[in-house]
Amino acid sequence: MTGKRKETDIRTRYEFLIAGIIVLVLCIVAFAVFRITDYLSGARDVPENTETKFDISDGTVLIEVEIRETTAPNETAEQTQETVTDGDPASALSEHDDIRIFTVTTVGENYYKSKAGRLDLYAEPKETNLDRPSLIEDAAFEVLGFSRDGWAAIEYGGQRYYVKSADIVQTDAPEGAAEKHKDPQDSQGIRFFVPNSGDIEYVATMSTKAFSLPDVMSSGNSIDLQRGERVIVVATGGNWFKIIYMNAEYYMLGYLQSRIDFIKDNPDSEIEDHTGYPEAGTPEAVMSATTAGAGDTANSSGVTLGGDPNDTTGQTNPSDQVHFSDPYEEANLTAPEGYQRELLTLTNAERKRVGVPPLVWDESLAYCAAIRAAELPQLSLEQNMNHLRPDGSEWFTVNEAIMYAENIAYGQKSVEEVFDDWLHSTTGHYEHMIDPDYRTFAVALYQTDIGYGYYWIEEFGY
Repeated sequence: MTGKRKETDIRTRYEFLIAGIIVLVLCIVAFAVFRITDYLSGARDVPENTETKFDISDGTVLIEVEIRETTAPNETAEQTQETVTDGDPASALSEHDDIRIFTVTTVGENYYKSKAGRLDLYAEPKETNLDRPSLIEDAAFEVLGFSRDGWAAIEYGGQRYYVKSADIVQTDAPEGAAEKHKDPQDSQGIRFFVPNSGDIEYVATMSTKAFSLPDVMSSGNSIDLQRGERVIVVATGGNWFKIIYMNAEYYMLGYLQSRIDFIKDNPDSEIEDHTGYPEAGTPEAVMSATTAGAGDTANSSGVTLGGDPNDTTGQTNPSDQVHFSDPYEEANLTAPEGYQRELLTLTNAERKRVGVPPLVWDESLAYCAAIRAAELPQLSLEQNMNHLRPDGSEWFTVNEAIMYAENIAYGQKSVEEVFDDWLHSTTGHYEHMIDPDYRTFAVALYQTDIGYGYYWIEEFGY
């Protein structure tokens, strides 16, 4: 009896062991089926109009993506926001994301009037369907400042309004205009910045943060600055510094010291330079920073308010403006000097050859391109293939209102080389360049000692 009971007990244990193994195998199979189903479901959720392809040859890389809009190109920002956030309060934008940055104008040289006909006045710098007042064609008014996204803050009748900068032209200031001027005050989420006319080269005195908007509570991007890193201060507004870092604009509160004073106080410290600007202390550095500070005086279509693309003040006399009969030539002349102008010229030459309208340089897109170009070296090939940003978001989140197509390339060491690669690409780059629906354009180059060294990016908009 004892031996038989022992034999039965062993057999029972084996049966339990086998049953346990079978249950474990079934669980593994069920989990695998679930993950595969979830993956296939996610793949089906990818929009059919999204393409992600890449070419690699001769040590250079081309990456292309196209995200076609789901709303009409002329839909207002207000309408778009209502569509996105309707029924989902958690997805509503933070109030701090409404901050608008205006660069103030030069007193005495900042009077404008309507370019043609009556001029619509807006209570806020955004499109609305509300009834609004307007000014007669010849009424002169003071422009307090210009924003990158095509708005001018004006003073008229003791009130502040906003007008589209593309709809105004400069005119003579009335007598005593300087005495009547009052410096604009921040309000309604508006921040006014004064271009820096003094020492522009600064160094971080401690590890701190710089923000994409002048508000520490903003939900926008931020970067970490380490002690001893060089920045270019292009403008100031209250306690905020508008700086250039990694070829893009950021804002920071204090913790900066002029480069000269920093060297005096810290003779043994090394200054790290990630600004993307010419070497410290050179005339080129000063000119680059001055130009960056004046970039806000361009309107949303990229046509500078004046005739001279080399003018760093953004203000010229109307009699100096030049009008061109060839739209391609006019479009070319709106771009900055250097590689940006060359690529716009080459691109418009090809567009002219195939019979499509020219692209115009857009400073708002240029700001986005500079940010994206500086992000590329930080990312893996797979991330760049998918046009992702360092935080994992889509490429167009820099400014969803104006970014509709993007071309990436890196490793090419000249304008001719990168343009030729884009021109002969079979994965969508060329289609972007000649798409008749795109009307605005910008390009940026970020150079670094790591990775491929040369990182190029093109942005297209409507």
